Amino acid sequence: MISYTMEVPEGLRRHAFWSYDLQLPEDFGPEPVDGEVHDFRLMEPGEVARIVETTDDFKYNCSLVVIDWLMRTGRIDPEHPDFHELSIGLHQPWP
Repeated sequence: MISYTMEVPEGLRRHAFWSYDLQLPEDFGPEPVDGEVHDFRLMEPGEVARIVETTDDFKYNCSLVVIDWLMRTGRIDPEHPDFHELSIGLHQPWP
């Protein structure tokens, strides 16, 4: 579970959601059908990490999922200067 709190004009908004890893065939090609996503692109983990770290190209909650995955797969390890803060920020206590 990933949980976070963000400030909005109305006050604080708390969110929690579950993220799952799926093993898919190499030839799997998702297609956007609901209008929420324009397209899908296969990217290397390092490129995705760079985008999350240096831009706002991904929606904020999508970036949180990427950061969680990078941490769980050791691509962001305890030696990273922000590891502790990221871990706390992704897993806030939920009342």
